[in-house]
Amino acid sequence: MKAKKGLKTIVAIIIGLMISGVAIYLSETFNNESENKVDDEFVCPEIIKPKLETVSDFGEVYYYLEGRSGLILCFHGTGGGASGWSNDGTDKNDFLMDFAAEGWSFVCPSSYNRKEKKWDNTNNQKNNDIQNIDDLLKHFGKSFPSIILVGHSNGGGFATRYAAFSKFSNSIKAIQLSNAPGITPYLGNNDFKFPILFNYADCDPVVPADDVKSNQSILDSKYPPTNYIDNNLDTEYSVGEYEHCHEFVNTSTKVLELLD
Repeated sequence: MKAKKGLKTIVAIIIGLMISGVAIYLSETFNNESENKVDDEFVCPEIIKPKLETVSDFGEVYYYLEGRSGLILCFHGTGGGASGWSNDGTDKNDFLMDFAAEGWSFVCPSSYNRKEKKWDNTNNQKNNDIQNIDDLLKHFGKSFPSIILVGHSNGGGFATRYAAFSKFSNSIKAIQLSNAPGITPYLGNNDFKFPILFNYADCDPVVPADDVKSNQSILDSKYPPTNYIDNNLDTEYSVGEYEHCHEFVNTSTKVLELLD
């Protein structure tokens, strides 16, 4: 009898250990999956390491390509370059870091014209800057199914031109413009239906405020203005006014609303 009781006790202990082990395994597996899920949605800023360097024949580029949500493609204003997006603590750099933390890659190229530091205004697919940037994205060897364009001043006008003529047009999901001149020809095109976040200020040293506000009037006539854009309604735009010419604080959240 004692032998049988001892055997039962041993069996019970073994079964208990097995159950305990399975519980621990399932708990660790669940926790690991939860942690991985968080990692997929948010990237710790400390591990985001963008690069500022000359890339092959494409000039200076500021870029980060580890994101999996899509690509933010940025165009500087007159007199600027890729390095203008790279300065820690500035509105523009914080703007990009916000996107990177949400899982987005970004590429900030420099215009081909380094004398005037302006983007090519040729209105067709033979535009030097459009061809250069398309080739740059191919050079990186990454797939970019979702692209958001961001352009300030002269770069804002170029962003609409790039959206119209780039080989990546079908991947472009939204455009953020700030003090963008010369966008009238594209807004008048019925095929130009990209959701737009249009910001403006009165202090741009290159682009007159009246020029910027005339673009807003055209947006008003073509799209019903709204503070929120539903991506299923590509005939709407959002407009905001800011105090500083290079103000990008908190606009990353507004841009992401374009894709909700």
